[in-house]
Amino acid sequence: MLWVAAGVLLAVLVLRSGAGGGPKPGEPARGFTAATSAGRTVSLDGLLQKGPVVLYFIKADCPVNADAVAHYSKIAARYGDGKGTFLGVINGDERIYRQWQREFQAPFEVAYDPDMKIISSYGAQRSPWIVALDASGKVALTQAGFSQKELADLNRHVAQAFGKPFAEISFPGAPSAPRYG
Repeated sequence: MLWVAAGVLLAVLVLRSGAGGGPKPGEPARGFTAATSAGRTVSLDGLLQKGPVVLYFIKADCPVNADAVAHYSKIAARYGDGKGTFLGVINGDERIYRQWQREFQAPFEVAYDPDMKIISSYGAQRSPWIVALDASGKVALTQAGFSQKELADLNRHVAQAFGKPFAEISFPGAPSAPRYG
């Protein structure tokens, strides 16, 4: 029984720390190629040619993600024309994306990951999950879940990384403690 309790405690600590099997801050990002909602194929190397990249990992049917997407959409819309890329990565194909997009009207391009190879390579165990990459392709920031603090931190990070003036964005309805599904 003690081993089970220790295992559960370790799993909780790993999930709360944002750790998973993916790259940690300072480590190189994992390369990928994927079809997107814009009808093109993107690669991480190609995205990095424009500058920093923010990957927003989406579980299409996650109720917590349903609450979070409006907040991430505000950040993406505010800084989307900067020198970086805000890219969603959804755990489905084009059909699943279209169902999700009909409900959420996200202002950013989304990569399809029906076999969850990209999601797994970044260790995204929960939804929402954010991995921000610097222009050299190293992980700058990882966030498991969302809250007022995580959103404010991401807002500051994206403004600076994308070379845009910082804009205070309010996130009404975002939780005070991190939530994920």
